Amino acid sequence: PDGVINVYSFSKAYGMAGWRVGYVAYPPHLSSAMLKAQDTIQSMAPMLSQRVALAALDAGASWVKKQVEELQASRNAILEAVEPLNAVPSKGSFFFVVKLPSMINELDAVRLLAD
Repeated sequence: PDGVINVYSFSKAYGMAGWRVGYVAYPPHLSSAMLKAQDTIQSMAPMLSQRVALAALDAGASWVKKQVEELQASRNAILEAVEPLNAVPSKGSFFFVVKLPSMINELDAVRLLAD
């Protein structure tokens, strides 16, 4: 449709959470308005992030699959390490919740998890 603006992020589609890269697709007749909006943005993704995003686009689904597999392996290793703390994995992401002893301060919690 002529008035649709699509905003995409590499975070989910390419397994690049934290890289802060995305793009916008819009009909040509909205170019002038989109450039006005872009002019108000004072920062951009670092060059390294931009190059990794371009490489991800070139590599396609096989690159994404490899990234997800590596993230899954890391998540499983960490989850195994914190298993004694009754960690609860999420069902839709790579995060999990760890219940720490109730009488522990932040620094000791970091030390506990680091060990």
